[in-house]
Parts: sequence; structure tokens; C-alpha cells
Amino acid sequence: MNKLCLYLSILCISLSTFHLSAQEVGDVVRVKLLSGSVLKGDLLRKNDSEIELKLRNEGISRTIIPTYEISKIETITNVELAYTSETSRYFFGTNGYGLQKGELYYKTIGFFWHELEYGIDENWSIGGAFILPFVVFVTPTYHFPIFKNSLNVKIGMMAGAVTFWPDGVPVFGLLYGMATLGSPETNISVGTFFGFSGSDISTTELSDIPGLYLGGRLQILPKFALQAESYTFGRDAIVTIPIVTARFTTDSESNWTFGAATVISPDIDDAFLDSIGFIPLIGYSVYLN
Repeated sequence: MNKLCLYLSILCISLSTFHLSAQEVGDVVRVKLLSGSVLKGDLLRKNDSEIELKLRNEGISRTIIPTYEISKIETITNVELAYTSETSRYFFGTNGYGLQKGELYYKTIGFFWHELEYGIDENWSIGGAFILPFVVFVTPTYHFPIFKNSLNVKIGMMAGAVTFWPDGVPVFGLLYGMATLGSPETNISVGTFFGFSGSDISTTELSDIPGLYLGGRLQILPKFALQAESYTFGRDAIVTIPIVTARFTTDSESNWTFGAATVISPDIDDAFLDSIGFIPLIGYSVYLN
């Protein structure tokens, strides 16, 4: 029995060491532990029995992890995405950063909007969403850096359709482009968007009046950030929808977001708009792989 335990221990250490074979000191890595926890950081040291990481987003300078506690370790090639979760989004809107190849995120807004986003490669991402019970969206994006980790650009589309409609399948959505200045943690974004809609695909028309998009994030603490975004659009009457949220990172893989939105339209005298006040918001996102 003692020999069996010894052999199993040697096997576990060997398997853990196998996971480390592709990583080099100085790499930025993502480490998944057998407990289910996930850590991201700079690989400072490694040997057959342990590794040492520098964890930026945990507020800890260094940590040592025994290899027998490691389930999986992989190199993060897109370094600017290594230290915060969901750097490519604010609450609802996006910014110039994107997902790393192979990253998969799930996000829900108010528990009625459900969305998945996947990084196809270092530039392309694709997403899909649905609003209960019968509205579906597809959200392809293309992003690239002008100055890495300082100035990034993204273009994309959010196309939606109403299923189970009695008269065809109405479609609607946005085409947009934006630039983001700053790091993934703290930045500002400016962009424009054009709406489109139609009773079906064949009758879809693109608006000739662009909207204005503003967004930003301020990382206050390693696990706490303030975010703001606004959407201004309209032809005869201008409407602005500002959104302010606070994002709490529960671990390196998931976030809870709380905030409020309102509707501002000085050109519209409408009792309904006047009665809206502030709309409470809640969101949750998690890294799935």
C-alpha cells in the first residue's frame, strides 16, 4: 500500500510537471488549480515541485503554488488581457480591447439578457445573445491596436431578430466603430454607430444619422472599478441614455456589476419619459474556459 501511494504521488508530480513544460520563466500564464480557482500572473520561477507567480490583479506581489495543486497551466499571449476579467466590455457597451484567442465569456444583464462571446483569434471575436423569450442577437467584432495597450480600435455589429413574429421576422441592430485610449483597466472610449431595422432582411434600411457613443472605466482597487457609458441618437428629437455602474471582481474570472441608467431628452415632452427616473441595473459575467 505504501508503494502504491508512492507511485501515485510520483505520477501526480510527473503530470503536473508535464503541464509546466511549455511555459518559460517570464511568460504571463493562467493557472487553474484542482480546487477550481484560477490565477493569472507573471511566471517568476518554476521547478518540479512548485511555481512562483507575480499576481497583479489580486493585489498580491508574489505567491508560490505546489505543482500537485495545479490542474492546468497555459501561456497568455495577449498580455494586456492577463490581469483583469472582461476588459473588452463596460456594462452594456464595448471598447477597443478584445478577447484573446480561445477565450469564452458568459454575461447576463438583469437575468433576461444572456450572452456568450468567443475569441476566434487575436483580432476577431463572435458573440451570440438572446433576450427572453424570443429576441436573438449575433455580435461579430474586429479589433486591433494602434499603440499596444494604449490606443485600440474596434468595429463591429449587433444584429437582432424577433422570432415567432406573426408577420415575418423583424430585424434591427447597430453598426459601430470606436477608439479606446488607455489601459484595459482604466480608459476612455469614443465612437459612433448607425442603427438599422426592417420588417425582414430584405426591407432593412440603415439610418443616415449617426449616434454618439462615450464610455470609460476607472480601476479604483484591484477588484473594484467604476464605469460609465452613454448613447446619444435621434433626428428630430435627441435622446441620451447615460449608464453608470460599479464592477466588483469576485475572483480573476468573474464580475458582478451594479448601477443605474436613465433617459434624457429635452426635446421630448413625454409623461412616460419624465416618470422613468433611474432604472436599476445588475449584471454578471464569468470566464468559461
